[in-house]
Order: sequence, then structure tokens, then C-alpha cells
Amino acid sequence: TLGASVRVLQRLGYEVIQPQDQTCCGALHLHAGDLRRAHALMRRNLRAFDDPALQAVIGVASGCTALLTQYPQHLADDPRAAAFSQRVRDINRFLAETPWPQDLHLDPLPKTIAVHEPCTLRNVLRGQGHGYTLLGRIPEARVVALAENQFCCGGAGAYMLTQPAMADRLRDDKLAHLQQLAPDLLATSNLGCALHVGAGMRALGLTAEVVHPVTLIARQLPD
Repeated sequence: TLGASVRVLQRLGYEVIQPQDQTCCGALHLHAGDLRRAHALMRRNLRAFDDPALQAVIGVASGCTALLTQYPQHLADDPRAAAFSQRVRDINRFLAETPWPQDLHLDPLPKTIAVHEPCTLRNVLRGQGHGYTLLGRIPEARVVALAENQFCCGGAGAYMLTQPAMADRLRDDKLAHLQQLAPDLLATSNLGCALHVGAGMRALGLTAEVVHPVTLIARQLPD
């Protein structure tokens, strides 16, 4: 997903910088109640991206991106947090809002793409529509919303690890909808959701590939 994001951004004319001293966003530590470690990770990221020349800080997993936007809530004593969070963008939103060259046309993909909307994308980032806009650029692709996207898939950060039985029950409805729809691909913008739903799909023998929307865009870029 990171590689696909870099490829698409560069194709649109952006210079992409990946600070080597960046680290985990701190979300899983925060979920586990380890505030000391979570805050340390957050401060490390503030140092890593402390460059006023950066136009945007791009996140490719909605759970991580959501927390990056909330750094000021957790680091109220650090003046860098507000400026940092204001530059954070989900990759779908950034690409959907970026003007594309008029001569850049994606290769056709005559397949059905079901779109799963992670809770963090819907309820924190308020950006669930951007993935549809992005996938809508692919000619011949049939892009459809997975039914009941307003409900959690059960991944929920570390929830699939700490409450696996409940997480699996929450996932059951998603799997039933996927069985009925039988898409060729399932596009989701959060890694935890992809892991959790993908594991359930494999257990049922469902063969649809689980991918990030930006991965599909990168694949359809003409050579």
C-alpha cells in the first residue's frame, strides 16, 4: 500500500519524502492503556515530520490517520501537535481532491469492487466518500458499497485480539454480505479491517482479493 501510494503521488507530480525516524502512530498502545509509550511515539513522530515545507502528511491506514489528526488532544502541552494534525490527510482524500493531469487515464478494470468503509474513516475522518471518488476513475469497474457499512467489522484496533469472540460475531454480517454480493475485489482503507475481514473470508473459502483503493489505482496506471 505504501509503495502504491508513492507511485501514484509521484505520477501526479508530488515529491514524496519518507522520514526514516518516523514510528508507530501509537494507536495500539493507546488502546491498551499504555499512555506513556503512546505519547512517546507521538512525540517522535512530531519530531520526524517537523518540517514546515511539507504540504501534507499522508496516512494510508484510516485507523492510524485518525489518531494522527487527534495528536493535539493527547499532547496538549506540545505546540507542534496542532500544526502537525492540520497537515494530516488520508490518502484517499488527498488523491480525490488533487487535480489530475487531463492526459492521465487509468487502464480499464472490468471487475466488481465492493467497498468496505472502516469506522475510523466514517466517524473520525468523515471521509468515506473519497474512496468511491478515487475508484470511480477506473474505467469499466463496478464499484458498490458493502451493505451495512455503518456497522463495525469487529477489527476495531486491538479488539479482534482482546475480544475475538465478539469481534468474529461482528464480522459475520460482513461475510454474509460478501457471500451474497460475490465481488471480485474488496477495497478497504484500514489495515486492521483488511486483516480481520480477510481472515474470515479465507475461512469461508471466499476468493475476493482484499486491497486498499490506492493499490488498485496504482495497478491501473498506464506504463
